[in-house]
Amino acid sequence: MDLESLRDLVIVIYAIAGMVAIIFLLVIGLLLFRKLGAILDSAKATLDNIQGTSRFISEAVIRPVIRVASFVQGARHAIETIARLSRKKGGKKHGQQ
Repeated sequence: MDLESLRDLVIVIYAIAGMVAIIFLLVIGLLLFRKLGAILDSAKATLDNIQGTSRFISEAVIRPVIRVASFVQGARHAIETIARLSRKKGGKKHGQQ
């Protein structure tokens, strides 16, 4: 076997090895793409579940608490206003006597 034939044989072997490597990488890439799609679908379902849970908590717990707190604050303000007005009226009567 002369040098030119050996060179051609090495080129052919490297070409075949390169094609095998490219096919292997394509198969691995395709498998990863499929797995990644399943993982992303699962993550989206989880996020939708979390969003639904937070919406439920907001509607069932937080809004009523805010309403009660607002009512209590308004009642407190009304009582303070009535107390302040009754003190003013009472103070004038005692000051005139």
